[in-house]
Amino acid sequence: MTQKIFLLKNKFFSLFFLILIFIIILSYYTLKKYDYNYFLDLIEKRLNVKIIEKGSYELDLFPSINLKQKNLKLSRNENEIKLISYKTDIEIIKEYLSFYKTKFYIETPSVSINNINLRNVVVKGSNEKSTTKIEKFFSNVNEGELSFYGDFFNDNKIKIDMNGNFRNLSLTRLLNQLNKISWNRIEIKLRSNFQMYTEGSNDRELIENLYANIPVKGIFYINTSQEERFGIALLNVLSEKMPEIRDISKSINFLISKYADIPSDIEGVIKIEKGILNTNNLLITSDDAKIKVDMSYNIANNNIDGKLFFIDNEEMILSTQLKGSIENPEILVGNVVLGTSEEEKNMQDLKFIIEKGITNIFQKLLEKNN
Repeated sequence: MTQKIFLLKNKFFSLFFLILIFIIILSYYTLKKYDYNYFLDLIEKRLNVKIIEKGSYELDLFPSINLKQKNLKLSRNENEIKLISYKTDIEIIKEYLSFYKTKFYIETPSVSINNINLRNVVVKGSNEKSTTKIEKFFSNVNEGELSFYGDFFNDNKIKIDMNGNFRNLSLTRLLNQLNKISWNRIEIKLRSNFQMYTEGSNDRELIENLYANIPVKGIFYINTSQEERFGIALLNVLSEKMPEIRDISKSINFLISKYADIPSDIEGVIKIEKGILNTNNLLITSDDAKIKVDMSYNIANNNIDGKLFFIDNEEMILSTQLKGSIENPEILVGNVVLGTSEEEKNMQDLKFIIEKGITNIFQKLLEKNN
């Protein structure tokens, strides 16, 4: 009996010794391969960024490989993307039982992407082979919020499939920050629950294969002054003697009397198919007035083509042409061309008149007729 107990103890100690040796060997090779620089390289590769400042870190090997990296400064400046991220905390986890899967958690108080400021960014997800799954993305964008989740595949082609939502996002402020427009007197804020899918081998293919469904609600606002309201009254009087400016006078009077200085409701659906954005029953409503936006925008070619319909008491009183690039679209009113000069064309462009000031246009009209 004593001999059996002795043999059993020997087997136990032998097994314990083998396990200990295995743990030592595993720790040696794990430390050799999965050291600090390995994880920094992994961060740069997975996020497609450069680490320009390293902060403090903790690396644990049991019960899982766990790296906690704090106060990183990250940057990217390629493919028309300029990114800088401050005080970024990243946690990377590799479980031994699912070794090919890498979990990650990212948190940073401030990221700037092409002049757009993202605050309080939180990203949670995992990566396995060529698939990255975003379980949660949240950020404050200016005064609004953006969140989404989805799958990102990067095999022979990049594929993106996501669902998300945004609220209180200022479209005009975002486009101003991207230097796409320079609108200071018009405010458009939107909210939506959206779906998006695209695939491609490069940026252009990703745009041309983009599909999205974006039902939107929001507010539309035009900022005016008392001087401009007085200018509209004079413009209406002047239009009686100048029939060629009657339509532009009528449209300005409609916009200012119905939409100026009072938030109006936006509601409709934006659809994107093969990189072409189209509006579907998109209405801007203020009491008994409506503006129907019937627009098509080719994202890759940066070309807008559409119409705005002005509706008062369920009666369409005027339509305008919407065309050009997103940086400088024209909203042309009336069928009469005022002239061929740039100044005369601007007097027919509703957006130009609103942005530059109605009293300024009124003064030019007076100068022209003196």
